[in-house]
Amino acid sequence: MELKNVINSFSSGDYVSAEKNALNFLHTNPDNIQCLKILSALKIKNKEFNESIKLNLKIIDLNKADKETYNNIAIAYQNIKNFDQSIKFFLMAINLDHNFVAANYNIGNLYLNMGQINKANIYLSKTISLNPNHFLAITNLSIVKIKLEKLDEALDLLNKSISINPDYFNSYHNLGIIYHKLGNKDKSIQNYYLSLRHNSNHAPTHFNLATLLESSSHRKEAEKHYRLAIKIDPNYINPYLNLCELLDRLHRLNEVIEISDIGIKKFEKNKDDFLYFKALSLYRKDQLTEFENVISKINDKNLSNKRISSFLNLKANYLDKLGSYDQAFSFYKKMNNFTKSSKVYIKNNEYGYLNKQKKNLEKLKHYNHSKYASNSISNIENNIVFLIGFPRSGTTLIDNIINSHSKISVIEERPILDQTIKFSNFNLIQNNNVKSLNDVREYYLKEVSKYITVKNDCYIVDKLPLNILNLPFIAKFFPDSKIILALRHPLDCILSCWMQNFKLNPAMSVMCDLDETAKLYNICMETYYQSTLNHDLDIKTLKYEHLINDFNLNIKNLLDFLNLDWESNIDNYREITLKRGIIRTPSYSQVVKPIYSSSSYRWINYKIFMESPKKIVNKWISYFEYTD
Repeated sequence: MELKNVINSFSSGDYVSAEKNALNFLHTNPDNIQCLKILSALKIKNKEFNESIKLNLKIIDLNKADKETYNNIAIAYQNIKNFDQSIKFFLMAINLDHNFVAANYNIGNLYLNMGQINKANIYLSKTISLNPNHFLAITNLSIVKIKLEKLDEALDLLNKSISINPDYFNSYHNLGIIYHKLGNKDKSIQNYYLSLRHNSNHAPTHFNLATLLESSSHRKEAEKHYRLAIKIDPNYINPYLNLCELLDRLHRLNEVIEISDIGIKKFEKNKDDFLYFKALSLYRKDQLTEFENVISKINDKNLSNKRISSFLNLKANYLDKLGSYDQAFSFYKKMNNFTKSSKVYIKNNEYGYLNKQKKNLEKLKHYNHSKYASNSISNIENNIVFLIGFPRSGTTLIDNIINSHSKISVIEERPILDQTIKFSNFNLIQNNNVKSLNDVREYYLKEVSKYITVKNDCYIVDKLPLNILNLPFIAKFFPDSKIILALRHPLDCILSCWMQNFKLNPAMSVMCDLDETAKLYNICMETYYQSTLNHDLDIKTLKYEHLINDFNLNIKNLLDFLNLDWESNIDNYREITLKRGIIRTPSYSQVVKPIYSSSSYRWINYKIFMESPKKIVNKWISYFEYTD
């Protein structure tokens, strides 16, 4: 058997014949290095990595200066996840030739996959210094720079990579990551789509795109890409988990259970996360016997970190439902204590949200209360309604009821006012730097139009409870707007906030503590009070307790305030809400249920724990004519 036959069959892609010919040739020529290398390559193709290692070790015995063979052994060890040996042989190859491009790139890539970012930085940088057009090294080094938060350097690298190879999908994928980190959602989405244009079978790109689409309220498209990620890589756990979350928020509970059951069977190490989603859906469906069975199987020590607080919240809610209030309180407390240990909470706490609001309240006392002239730029401006209140005061219920009206469009939980204030350089004391009124209003309406279609004959309802802190701004810049103030017993608001597993931001982080929540309530209502003293605001107050006791009367009065007639859709608001899809608040699972009174004066069940917050907000209990 001639060596030429081995080479020809290997070159032509006839790997079966190549292996047969190689084995026959080696039978009589056991030390032929060229044939050993071909057979080793065939073993790699067949994923027989241990066999490849044996062959390459034999080659090294024959030629200890063969750098390529050290590199090949390292690759084989990497494939069987023996990273220590892999690194050892890559380094041996580099020691033979410090300028060996392949080995520098391979070890750099291995260090990147292992999370050893600084070492990855060294070897990938070395690769590029040896070969400035090595677009794979350039692209992977961009990932290193992203992880090191050197985003400008990462951008430069990716632009260079794309100039070398404009068809490489991963360059666009990485650009998507960078722009997401920079807060440019649109550019991030654009680059993920570009990445998929060049490679539609990359599951992480589908997943990353889906998360952004979901956060931008493109729910159908998000679901599509989660499902594509699963189809491409059925062992990729993240899209399963995110799809459970999405479907839960869409109230498609049976589908959550279906995916959870798949996850329980498929991902043994993460089955507790899927058990949690199944338990949550059963709880929402009021299938409590099955719920008890599932939740009893969950080992909270095996839950992923982001789901521990959700699990504690679910346990607490169930105990509250059973009337085991002391136990429930204990679990709510555990949830908040766990949240307080998180990096996000610690970072938010450093922001000092409560102190900042205290300072703003002090400024309000010295603030020039004169208002700007209306001079409306359009009739639309007269149709702006701000739905405010303290969180958990019933704003979500109100917005879902009135959003079913044909003449009302609700923007839910978007910080448009905060963005507008930032744009205007508005200062409570000195107003000389404020842009023209029309500029500010145009900016606001432009931001509004990103979320709803603005119509001349429809009300725009901007629903964000803590916009109550922006009342001085509203009074100055939108003096003709209408304001709906949602009220609920102060202690019910405070307790309910503390019981929620909020997505953390500086404001929501305050609500991990009962007394701090009460202090924030104080500031909110004092801001409201001062604003009503200083401005002629068009405010309609709606108490949650009144609404649940006489739905028709209170909604009719609210519609009268807006100069609107009752519509039949109001009676079917729950069905309309379900069709709308995601509700961007913790109340989403509640507003699709019939109106219930169990949340009214709920704080009395926890009276023993509410003495301290009660002292803080006693003033407002009296002011809003609540009983204690």
